[in-house]
Amino acid sequence: MKKTNLILIAALVTLILILASCETPKRPVVPIKANLTQPSTEESKTFCSLDSDCICGGKDNDGSCFLGNKNYYEANVDKETQCPDFCGGIASNLEVKCVENKCKQMVKKENGKNDQTDANECAKDSDCEVGGCSGQVCAKGGSRVITTCEYRAEYSCYKLTECVCVESRCAWIEKQEFVRCLNEKSKENKDNEAVW
Repeated sequence: MKKTNLILIAALVTLILILASCETPKRPVVPIKANLTQPSTEESKTFCSLDSDCICGGKDNDGSCFLGNKNYYEANVDKETQCPDFCGGIASNLEVKCVENKCKQMVKKENGKNDQTDANECAKDSDCEVGGCSGQVCAKGGSRVITTCEYRAEYSCYKLTECVCVESRCAWIEKQEFVRCLNEKSKENKDNEAVW
């Protein structure tokens, strides 16, 4: 009997050791990417169903220039403070549209229509160039965007950023120091006066 007890104890210890070493595999943890865009929801400040749901103007609670839906705008935006050339663009070539339930700035087409499928103006950063009389325009290389020759204090901020290709569109990168500079300069220039 002592021998069978010893065998049972040895078998039990072996079984425990085997089970202890058989840990259930853990699923890998995938880090959340900070630059993923969240889908627009009805609670989102950019959610829209129609173009008429969208509005551009004023400054948001965080100090950034506002582009989004009218409901959020009415409750949260400083309508007294404006961002020069943000909504319409320096060349008045931008308009606000509802695209895939999100308010977006779009480049106006010459015929007045805006076709999202024809929006590929760049494939790489080198396809874009800085233009405009004061270096304030980021556009497709060779497009020769013409602007009035005026200077606003805010234009000095563009040296803090880069004109690059983002989602097949030429755009300025909104680096923190660039946005901070724009906000400071627009506060200094409350009358939004340009120097000719």
